[in-house]
Amino acid sequence: MKVPVIIPVPGIGFTKPECGAWVRKLKSGDLVRDIYHNCDRLSCPACMPGALDKKGRDAGERFDNYERLILLENTILIPGETRGKKPRHFGFTISPAKQAEYEARVRRKIRGPWGEAHHIEFLDIFREDLQRILKTSGLVGGMVVYHPYRVRHPLTGATGARAKTLIVREAKLAGDMDDEDPEWKLYDHIRKQKNWAQYYYFSPHFHIIAYGIIQDVKEFEDENPGWKYHNKNIVSSPGGLARYLFSHQALFENGERRSVSWFGRISPAVMGKDEIRTVRKPVICEETKLPWIIIESTRVEEIGAKYCEDITEWKHYFREHRKRGPPDPDKIVFPRTGKRRRASPFGIYEKGIDAMAAYCDEWGHL
Repeated sequence: MKVPVIIPVPGIGFTKPECGAWVRKLKSGDLVRDIYHNCDRLSCPACMPGALDKKGRDAGERFDNYERLILLENTILIPGETRGKKPRHFGFTISPAKQAEYEARVRRKIRGPWGEAHHIEFLDIFREDLQRILKTSGLVGGMVVYHPYRVRHPLTGATGARAKTLIVREAKLAGDMDDEDPEWKLYDHIRKQKNWAQYYYFSPHFHIIAYGIIQDVKEFEDENPGWKYHNKNIVSSPGGLARYLFSHQALFENGERRSVSWFGRISPAVMGKDEIRTVRKPVICEETKLPWIIIESTRVEEIGAKYCEDITEWKHYFREHRKRGPPDPDKIVFPRTGKRRRASPFGIYEKGIDAMAAYCDEWGHL
């Protein structure tokens, strides 16, 4: 089966023969668990849960290491970087008129009608505008996740919060969710439906988890017509929110485009990462506090040995001679309105910002 150019959500792709196959059985005290082969692809229905956990954990660790570096730095902070400050969740959307404008630009580029097969060209234009906006938004750095679709209820046509309420109710009646499950479990229910494509409609938008003091709403909309942002909430667990956002991100074939990227202070261009050492350590059971012992395996020589995993230690650091923050607001003159950006309540001592730097691919590898 050929994977389409774009898959609306992870877990709706093809499964390799070895995916989900049992490779080891472990025992710790009276507890027994199985280890399955995992290809780490978000598109694979069998391996998607494990890939989501790994990708969300890696993203959370990058935010944690950034905050640790801020505490260790002996330099003057730039706007939005107060010690102990948590990131915020923002949603960036475009109006129907702006979407039509982008589609028209794609038609001129490909010299033909715009369709889903040309989604990569659409994303290139969409992302290019977002990069320009981020340079003057006031956000110091963060993670960007692209979502091409939103959910709707196929029977009623409801969208937004109403659609999610109806789908959650439908999932509970089908036994795919219970009252204690988080709302994002509705995507698991959608994946199981034969008509899963009818649960989505094209509505491109970006989710951003970032640090900084964002530009005033009216000022933002005046300078960027057709664009809106929604200041959602403070993020106490960036890794958990990242896992949720990854659960319905866009996937592209051949790794040609990425729907997850990092910008500013947290991008790899600014915050480097070096491996210190890798140590192989036994995995300890959280309940029994005893190591897991391999009792069955596809490799006979492993039976009776402790189950071990590679533990890698990393060193994170800010690269020298890199631009680390947003431009000085007193010196920004917006090209469209000709207005200067209002002054920030914080002093700015570092100028410039690096463009968005892709950091992980659509298959879940950070």
